Amino acid sequence: MSKLCAHRRPDHHVDGETCRYASELKPGDQINVLNGVLVRVLQADPIEDAEDWIAVLLDGSVDGPTPLARDSILPVRPADGLRPDEMPAPDRDVEVRATVEVTEEVVYEATLTLTVPASVTVDDAALLAHLDAHWSDYNDVIEGGAGTVTDQNLSDARIVQRKDATS
Repeated sequence: MSKLCAHRRPDHHVDGETCRYASELKPGDQINVLNGVLVRVLQADPIEDAEDWIAVLLDGSVDGPTPLARDSILPVRPADGLRPDEMPAPDRDVEVRATVEVTEEVVYEATLTLTVPASVTVDDAALLAHLDAHWSDYNDVIEGGAGTVTDQNLSDARIVQRKDATS
């Protein structure tokens, strides 16, 4: 925001808008005349016999150029964009304590010694079906094994505490 701006709220301007002196107006600039209603500057020239005034021809003017004091401060959306000194201040850093929920798919590969009924040892499919149906019986056996995360998704996040990082 321009240093000329003296608005009570920092979000007074819409994106791309700043305050500038009337003497800085150029063709293509847009002036915010009514909360969000913009008029385009077609021409802006000093008035020869009035040193402190500028004649501004606005899009839609039916009576010709409008005289403005050169030091009038106007809300302007410049045609060539904001200057570096008019860019909005970056957001301040905020420290957040949050709880997060992560959902993972883990593949455990381990060689285990298990005690199973003899009938499920006829082939791999029978063993797999038995373990799948009775996995809770063997759950504690795999807990110490090495696993590989194959899919991970952040499924929830909630702010517990928020404060400025500078305080």
